[in-house]
Amino acid sequence: MKKYLLLCLLAGVTLSASMQTYAMVCSIWVIPKMREACIAQCEAAHPGWLNKIACV
Repeated sequence: MKKYLLLCLLAGVTLSASMQTYAMVCSIWVIPKMREACIAQCEAAHPGWLNKIACV
């Protein structure tokens, strides 16, 4: 029983660490590029002064 619990704990810690690594990499490289594309699309849809309010 102890062996099973330790394996589950190890698997959970490993999964958590890999998810944190993925989130860090995603936040550095992927999200800023997606945000730039989203803002460009929003500004095209809302020209003029309205894009300053709508595209935040």
